[in-house]
Amino acid sequence: MEKRTLKILTVFILVLSLVLGCEQKQAAAPGPKPVTVRLVIPPEVNDLLKKVVNLYTQTAPKLADGQPITVQLTTHGTLSGARTIADGTEKTELWLASSTPLIHWVNTHLENLGPRQAGCEQVFASPIVLVAKKSDSTALNAENDTFSWNAFRSERLPRIDSFSTTAKYVSFTHEKPQTSSGGITSSLQLLFLSSATAGHPSPSTADLLSDKTLAQMKMVEQQISNYPQNADHLVAQIAGAPSVQLQLGFVTERAVALYNQAHPNSPNPLQAYYPAEGSYWQNYSLCLSDADWSTAAHRAAAKQFLDFIRSPNAQHLAKQSGFRPSGEQGEPTAPLLSQFGVNTSLPKNSFQNASGEILTHVLDQWNQLRRPISEVYLLDTSGSMDTESLVASQRVLRHLVASQQQGDRGAFIAFDTEPHPRIGFTKNKKDIINEIDSIISSGGSAIYDALKEALTLFEEDYKSNAQTTRRRIVLITDGLDKNSQYLKGSIVRAFEHAQSKYPIELVAFSLKNLNSNFKDLQEVVTQSNGRFYPVAASGIEALAQESL
Repeated sequence: MEKRTLKILTVFILVLSLVLGCEQKQAAAPGPKPVTVRLVIPPEVNDLLKKVVNLYTQTAPKLADGQPITVQLTTHGTLSGARTIADGTEKTELWLASSTPLIHWVNTHLENLGPRQAGCEQVFASPIVLVAKKSDSTALNAENDTFSWNAFRSERLPRIDSFSTTAKYVSFTHEKPQTSSGGITSSLQLLFLSSATAGHPSPSTADLLSDKTLAQMKMVEQQISNYPQNADHLVAQIAGAPSVQLQLGFVTERAVALYNQAHPNSPNPLQAYYPAEGSYWQNYSLCLSDADWSTAAHRAAAKQFLDFIRSPNAQHLAKQSGFRPSGEQGEPTAPLLSQFGVNTSLPKNSFQNASGEILTHVLDQWNQLRRPISEVYLLDTSGSMDTESLVASQRVLRHLVASQQQGDRGAFIAFDTEPHPRIGFTKNKKDIINEIDSIISSGGSAIYDALKEALTLFEEDYKSNAQTTRRRIVLITDGLDKNSQYLKGSIVRAFEHAQSKYPIELVAFSLKNLNSNFKDLQEVVTQSNGRFYPVAASGIEALAQESL
């Protein structure tokens, strides 16, 4: 009996072990492999899309067969991203295009394995507006946040770059189409406003591409003070403009609202003004890539994410980021409130979407349309500039000179204990680069004297060459001013005097080291409405390419 009981017990244990082993194997078995949707986005929506993807992930999205869905974001420059999609180098299932003509442009520039963009649906948008300080509204003859561009252009733009004791001179700006989404749409805004049928929301393609329209657009472009790299730079520049300037810019409504929201106590709040003739829209659409590498599962997952981004929860995030939603506007939400300088009941008129042909034409003609630039390069060659700092700085300046385009000019001033003008304004790139390459480091540092030397160059040039170019000073230094005859206050006043006659941009790169103290220089740059970048020598090349 005992043997029988023992045998039964042994069998029971074996069976139990098998059952438990199977359960453990089942528990250890991996679940279905996630399908990853790759999504290419422009830089200005990076933070928003991270929030949207995070919200989407919280819903534990799955396909009908239970396969989990993940979304992978890749950020590209607007135009560079479009090129990588068109030539197939960026393998993606989804693309967030920042304007309809950009979609048309990609689909007409496909190469190699570049996939056609299809099923595009608008997910959010922002109209292009003219931004100015709220205190300057009377200069635009604006009523209820609307103004006539045609009337303003004929009355005030001829005064650009000319000083008047009775009226502010106009300083006008917009982003570059090669570097940002806003650059593309603001350029198209200007093209539509320049058309022979300006004020009509649907000018013909022939009209938009006509020589007369391009000539009108060029007239405005030739009066631009600078081309900021992005919308953040543009609105900050306008807010900090000297009181003698009427500084204006075409930018998205969103950029104005976000700036005012971030600076609630600013003495110079900004205001968005909507052209009575019409506004062009920066309308973001999510497109599906009709690609060979995209499986049925990828397409289903991409479509599911597209549906989600148009859902109320995701659209609320878009509104909080300053965009108009794709569907019903719903309740007003910050920052799209009047207290932040915008009016969501406007624009009354909107321009039609441009074709890819029109965008291609603007990009192709850009070197002819753009206003050339005159730059003075200031390089610290004091003894504290070690080999790494000096070599990196020389590479930055060589790249700037090499990238000059038709009509651009450069001048070079090295400085140590005193400034050493090496070459005046010239279009000869080789001569400038030879001077940059020939410097050695020694002596002290006279930053303010070098800045004054640059201002003197511009003043002498202005007397004989007043309205031909934009003006910019690029300064690279690694230390305190120790040897200048000019003091901080006097150089600030010198900039104020120069800027009372013409726009001039100051961009300073300060190379950080153990003894870095750039407080005084930063104050000079800030008070001159310039841009100040503290950066390690190892990072200055990348930063300069992003910011200039």
